[in-house]
Amino acid sequence: MSTFNSRISFIVSCAILASPMLGSAQMESMTYSAFEHVVKMHAKTIQVSRQQRRDIDELNVTLIRQLQALSDTLPEEGTGGGSFVDGVFVPDDKAAAELFATYVQAETQVYQVALEQFEESLTAKQMVRVREIALQRAYDSGGLYEALMSIYLQPKLAELQVTPLQLADIKEILQSPDPANWEKRILVDQERNLRKRQLTEDLESQVYAKLTDQQRRLLKELLGPPLGENEVADNFFDIDAISTRGNLATARKQALALKDDWFRVLFDLDAQDLLILDSQVKGLTEIIGELNDNLANADAAEERDALTRKARIAICDEVLLPHQAERWPQLVLQFRLKESGLARVLESSDVDPRIRDLRVSPELIEEIRNRTSELVAEAKNDLEQLKKSALSRFHESQLNKKRLALDVLSIEQQQRFHELLGEPIKPSDRSD
Repeated sequence: MSTFNSRISFIVSCAILASPMLGSAQMESMTYSAFEHVVKMHAKTIQVSRQQRRDIDELNVTLIRQLQALSDTLPEEGTGGGSFVDGVFVPDDKAAAELFATYVQAETQVYQVALEQFEESLTAKQMVRVREIALQRAYDSGGLYEALMSIYLQPKLAELQVTPLQLADIKEILQSPDPANWEKRILVDQERNLRKRQLTEDLESQVYAKLTDQQRRLLKELLGPPLGENEVADNFFDIDAISTRGNLATARKQALALKDDWFRVLFDLDAQDLLILDSQVKGLTEIIGELNDNLANADAAEERDALTRKARIAICDEVLLPHQAERWPQLVLQFRLKESGLARVLESSDVDPRIRDLRVSPELIEEIRNRTSELVAEAKNDLEQLKKSALSRFHESQLNKKRLALDVLSIEQQQRFHELLGEPIKPSDRSD
């Protein structure tokens, strides 16, 4: 016997041969899933008893077993089906097509029986509420068009007698370009990046201004080219030999476990900036693996620092090319600048001893740290305000679309639709 999953491809390949029946099976399946989810998430609102919950759980188990047993009647993948010719499916095996049609009929019947038993496990009043909530969910997630098409959830939608023209108008309204949606994306996503750039400019103008011209020039030299802008001469190595990120997975996992800026930058921030070669990965993995083992047996902070420094020196001397070894500390300084601000860089003589040549006083470093914190707090507040404003306009636009879509229906149709929706559910109505 083949497993349930091994026959999925066969089902898909033959589906078009019995599309009317498959549609029926799909609707029965979607209906059952929607109802079961409603009962699970809103048991408190529907007032489902423990016994009813147990009955539905047993029904779910039975349904899964029946579907799996039914799937065992199908051939394995590749033993039947057909192919597409000019967009039309041409069956290769008539017997396989007939077998699938039989399968679809049986699957539909299984779901029909399950639905009947599901409804019998609840009271009539409870089922009315289940259908109301299921329709509300369809309305909230897909809008009026999806709700009106959900007749499989609520057969009484047919009473609205919505015309094809009304459906087309509703669909056009809901699918029309939404400036508010575009605005939300711009403000919440791209504007956030813009604000980050503005923050960088603020830091450069307000924080860097506290340094002398000579200090700024030396600092720029120590930081090196911005991440991603480092160019390497072609004669260093064959560009085709650069390792993919996938090949660095083991070494990266070991390095990140160290929680050290040097190794985090080397593997996580942007390893491609260093252009790590496949031939270097083995050496990196061995050194970092040995460091992890040694640190596991080291207790004193001094000993751990000494082991880490030794590993960094070994990587520079034995693994990295000269231009990579020169770039590595620059990336560490850029990482610290991005994560913690200029004050952290000015205290990073452990990364590059030339930091001491800046001769920045402890008092000035503390002043820079405080101003950086103020600017970051201001930026965060600005972002929150932008997000609230954008989301407010977006929700207002969505409500307007809902109103426009409902206006396509007559007053009587709108009234009946809201009757079928029932009392709106609230977030607090969800079951734990």
